[in-house]
Amino acid sequence: MEKEQRPDPDALLAEWKETQANHAGQLKIFLGMCPGVGKTYSMLEAAHRLKKEGIDVVAGVIETHGRSETASLLDGLEIIPQAKIQYRGIEIMEFDLDAALKRKPQIILLDELAHTNADGCRHKKRYQDALELIDAGIGVMSTLNVQHIDSRIDIVKQITGITVRETIPDSILDKADEIELVDLPPEELRKRLASGRVYLGENKLAAAENFFREENLTALREMALRFTAEQVDQDLRDVMNSKKIEGIWRTREKMMVGVSASPFSESLIRWTRSTARRSNCSWLAVHVHDGSPLSKRDQERLTKNLSLARQLGAEVLMVNGSDFIESFLQVAREQQVTNLVVGRQAHSYWKGIFQFSMADRLIRNAKGMDVSLVCSESRTDGFVKVPHEPWRPKQGLFKELFLGLSVIAVITMIAFAFCQAIGYWSVALMYLFIIVVLGIFLEPLPIFAVALTAAICWNYFFIPPVFTFSITQPHDVMMFVIFVVVALVMGVLTARLRKRELAETARERRASILLRFIQKTVQEASIADALRTAVEELDSIFNSTCVIHERTLTHKLSQEAFSGSLSSLQ
Repeated sequence: MEKEQRPDPDALLAEWKETQANHAGQLKIFLGMCPGVGKTYSMLEAAHRLKKEGIDVVAGVIETHGRSETASLLDGLEIIPQAKIQYRGIEIMEFDLDAALKRKPQIILLDELAHTNADGCRHKKRYQDALELIDAGIGVMSTLNVQHIDSRIDIVKQITGITVRETIPDSILDKADEIELVDLPPEELRKRLASGRVYLGENKLAAAENFFREENLTALREMALRFTAEQVDQDLRDVMNSKKIEGIWRTREKMMVGVSASPFSESLIRWTRSTARRSNCSWLAVHVHDGSPLSKRDQERLTKNLSLARQLGAEVLMVNGSDFIESFLQVAREQQVTNLVVGRQAHSYWKGIFQFSMADRLIRNAKGMDVSLVCSESRTDGFVKVPHEPWRPKQGLFKELFLGLSVIAVITMIAFAFCQAIGYWSVALMYLFIIVVLGIFLEPLPIFAVALTAAICWNYFFIPPVFTFSITQPHDVMMFVIFVVVALVMGVLTARLRKRELAETARERRASILLRFIQKTVQEASIADALRTAVEELDSIFNSTCVIHERTLTHKLSQEAFSGSLSSLQ
C-alpha cells in the first residue's frame, strides 16, 4: 500500500505567508516574554531587509530606551515626526496618526502595541491606531510582551505578583497575519540586565530582584512559547481548511476523551489526564448529546464529570449528534486530535459484543488517529468496577403504556364494527395512523409495545380466519410482516423526533436566557451595576436567592458577599 503523499506543513505555511505578504494592510507582531529580549531590534532588522527589497518602510514610533544598539538601526529609515500633546501642563510626544495616513507608506513601524495614548489623541490605545492604519491599506509591524495579552494577565499576576495595567485584546492577535517569537534564555537576559542593556541606572537592581527573577522569566518564556505554538497550530488549521485538505497532521500530540453520564467516566477522565501529562500534550473532554432528555440523576452525574474535566485542565466541549461515532470523530478532525480515548464496560456477553462493534467502527473510521480503548475491569489501570444498576422504569412510563393500549382497544372496537364495510386492509392503515399520532406523545418503549399490540389485534380480529393467530393467504402473510415492520419503525422514529424536538426547544430556551443575561449585564455602566444586574437575573432564572463572592488579590473568595447580593452565605 502506497504511503499517502501530503505537502510538508512548514512548506505549506511558508507558501501561505508568502501569499499573504503580497497584500497591503497586514499586521505583524514581534512577541517576547518580557522587555529586553530584542523585539524592537528584530523589528528594525526586518525593516531594513524589506527596505533593501524596495518596500517603502517608515518608522512611526520607536522606543529605544536609551539602547545605542537599537538606536543605531534607525539610521537609513524615514521617521515620521511625533505629535506634541499638552497634558496637565506637560508636553508629551505621541504617534502622529494623521501624518502617517497622509504619508501612507507600504509598512509602518509601531513599537509597543499595548501602549496607552495620552488624552487628546484620537484613539485611547496604540493598537487602535494600528487598526486604522490597516484599514487604510498600510501594513503595520509592532512589538508586544506576552504579559500584555488580556487573557494572560491573571496568570502573569499569579507568577510575578504584578498587576499589568496596559493590555491588548486577544482579538487583535487573532487578526495578526504573522506573529514572530523573539526568544532569549533567562540567563542571557539577566546578563543583559546586569550590563545595563535593558534598564538604565538604579532600575536594573530593582528589576533583577523582582520581575526579572529567573523563575519568573522561565514561566513567562514558557507562556510565550505556548502562545506562539497555539497561533501556529491555528494558522495550520486555517490553511488546511482553505486548501480543503482532510486528515490529521501529527504536528503535535493532542488527546480527546469521550465523557458521558456513566460513573466510569470519572476514572476515564483521570486516566486521560495522567496520560496527557506524561506525554506533555493538551487534551479535550467531549460529550455528545443525542437529543434525548436525561434523568435528574444522570444529569447530575454528567455535570460532575464535566466539572472534573475542567478542574483537571481539559478543554470541555458539548456537541449535539444522533450518531456518537460520527459526531465524536467530527470534533476530533476539527481539533486535530491525535489520540482518542473511549471507555468500555462489558457486563454481559451481548453488551460486550455491541461495545466492541462500536469500538471497531471507531477504529475503522479514525484515520490518522490512535484509539485508546480503556476497560473498567482492567486492574492495571486502577479502575474500580462500577456495580450494575438495576433497571427502573421512568416516571409515567406505565401511565403512557396504559394510555397507548387503551387507544388501541378503542380503535379495535370501532374498526371491528365497521370491518365489513371498509375491509380489513383499511384497518391496518387506521392502526398505522394511530401509532404515528401516539408516537408524538409517548416514549419509545410504550410505542414499541403499542405497535406490537396493534399487530396482534389486527391478526386476531381482522385477518381471515378471524379469532385465530393463523394466516392462510400468502399475500396476508406478506402484508402482516410489512405491517409489523412499518408500525415499529414509524412509531419509534416518531417518538425519537419528539425527543429531539423537546431537546431543541430546551436548548433554544437556554440560549435565549443566556443571551438576555449577557445583554442586560454588558449594558451596565460599571462593574458593580453589572454584578447587581447579574444577581437579579440569576434569582429570576433559578427562582432562588444567589450571592456573588468576589476574588481577592490572593486569588481566594472573600468572606463577605458582594453588596449587590440579596443575602450572604453563612
